[in-house]
Amino acid sequence: MATQIAATPTLRGEEALRVLEEAKSKTSEKARRAFEMLEAEFSKMIVRERRD
Repeated sequence: MATQIAATPTLRGEEALRVLEEAKSKTSEKARRAFEMLEAEFSKMIVRERRD
């Protein structure tokens, strides 16, 4: 089976600066609460191996 690998996109100039600024932004309180809710739900699904 053949595999196709796409080229990695490169950002330059204003577009690159916009992406960097977006990455620096902090999450909102609403997003943080949503993450905590999802984390709690998924942690219930994970069965952890006990090490004695």
